[in-house]
Amino acid sequence: MKLFPKSMFAMAASAALLVAPLSQLLAQNVKPVIVVSISSVEDTLADIAYITKAAGSEDAGRMVMLAGQVYTNGIDKKKPIGMYVAPKGSDFVPVVFVPVSDLKTVLATFKEQIGEPKDAGDGVKEVSAQGQSVFIKEQTGWAFISNAKENLADLPEDPTALLGNLPKEYTLAVKVNVANVPAELKKIGVDTIKEGFERQLQANAGGGADAELIEKMQRNQLEALVKMVDELDEIMLGFAIDGAGKRTYLDVNVTAKEGSNLAKQYSLLADAKSSFAGFLLPNAAATLNLTQSMLKEDIDQVVGMLKGVRANAMKEIDNDPNLDAAKRGAAKEVLGSLLDAFTKTVEGGKIDGGAVLVLDDKTIDFAAGGLVADGKEIEASFKRLIELAKNEPDFPTVKLNSGSHAGIAFHSVTAPIPESEKEARDILGDKVNIILGTGPKAVYIAFGKNAESLLKQVIDKSAQDGSKAVPPMQLNVALLPILKFAASVDANNEIIPELVKVLEKSGKDKVNLISQPIKNGNNLRIQVEEGVLQVIGAAAQKAQGLVPGAL
Repeated sequence: MKLFPKSMFAMAASAALLVAPLSQLLAQNVKPVIVVSISSVEDTLADIAYITKAAGSEDAGRMVMLAGQVYTNGIDKKKPIGMYVAPKGSDFVPVVFVPVSDLKTVLATFKEQIGEPKDAGDGVKEVSAQGQSVFIKEQTGWAFISNAKENLADLPEDPTALLGNLPKEYTLAVKVNVANVPAELKKIGVDTIKEGFERQLQANAGGGADAELIEKMQRNQLEALVKMVDELDEIMLGFAIDGAGKRTYLDVNVTAKEGSNLAKQYSLLADAKSSFAGFLLPNAAATLNLTQSMLKEDIDQVVGMLKGVRANAMKEIDNDPNLDAAKRGAAKEVLGSLLDAFTKTVEGGKIDGGAVLVLDDKTIDFAAGGLVADGKEIEASFKRLIELAKNEPDFPTVKLNSGSHAGIAFHSVTAPIPESEKEARDILGDKVNIILGTGPKAVYIAFGKNAESLLKQVIDKSAQDGSKAVPPMQLNVALLPILKFAASVDANNEIIPELVKVLEKSGKDKVNLISQPIKNGNNLRIQVEEGVLQVIGAAAQKAQGLVPGAL
């Protein structure tokens, strides 16, 4: 984004630019590496008023509003505030810009903090903040602020153009234009990362059967990171307080350079469909669903890692003194078949699955599952594992083919819970109940008093939804059932029932983490509904009331 000089001197001497040094011409065209956006004073104060009210701290909100009115005299309250950081040689220079209607009033308001402004020449004023010189230049209704006078020589005509839609969409946002980082500075950063990696490897060098595999995995991760740095375009973090929507959220946007391998990876997130959307049960305490296709090179990397895992695991079995030759061979067979099934699944190039947690009065039920290339192979491996370990002391009770539902075979595993574990028995019953479900292309596992009925519910809903269009990843947490469960297992807690009442009245008890594809990238949003904010505020006030001498 081109930065146009706007000072009268620069305009009058524009012809001189034709013979200016090349470095000066380049400086005028440098694109910012970092941009920070703060919504207008008017919008920010409105956001603060909403969130403090939602958290039950209206008095604090009113104090902030009053202070905001006092300390923003002379600032144009309808325009955003921002900052950009641009590369300069081997360094980066920051410039803050504040919309002003009367700069003298602003400087007078902060006179005790910054002292009397001095004339630094060329329309620049110098003040002192915490012993450091700060330079300010007013231009076209903006006060530009930096730590060096020369940084204010070439200023953008309209700094809001650098912010784009950030002030409208977010209360506070930071955008890093990775593609704008000069190659030499990027190389310095990458070299620093590599040096730190090598130092860490040397510090952790201790041998062991897994040392070689771990180092290989870490080097692969480093290589992927270095490649990502080269292919990234932008990273944006934006925090929004949405009073109209009764929510707050944090967006993390990552985009790749057009045509890069990273952009191809992100393109696979588009049009995501899941055959396991049945895990998204509406009344659950928590649900998870994820689905994604994989590039061939990513598949090859994971398969290579699995080969290393297999080799190390086989060595561990060979060196286990507690296994005789027969058990050693059987253990290798079981592990090998499980790794074969996992490898085939990875080679299929599709990740698809989910999980669900259901809470009720003194009751926990959990289920998880996903796509596999050959569920029957996993079932056969499980049966061989049971046969291998059935004579071990305290081995749980296993019932193979204990039931079935919609083509999924169930196998139950139960183990008694000692009477001394009263809290666990209150929640899980007198025994732990685990269900393994296997089908041609799916594997499930569940535990809890109602494990089997929960699995059936998930399977039926997944079949009903079919191959459903979904976000590539979503994690949903409902606070109300969690608090109700907590109240059921902690009858002496006086705070939790009050928090339950707050949420029951609000109804907005969700925390969501959702991934969505965007052009050449991905958006990850963490969203908190208003009821959760109300509970946080109420909990803080209740806890404060329990502290002796609390204000």
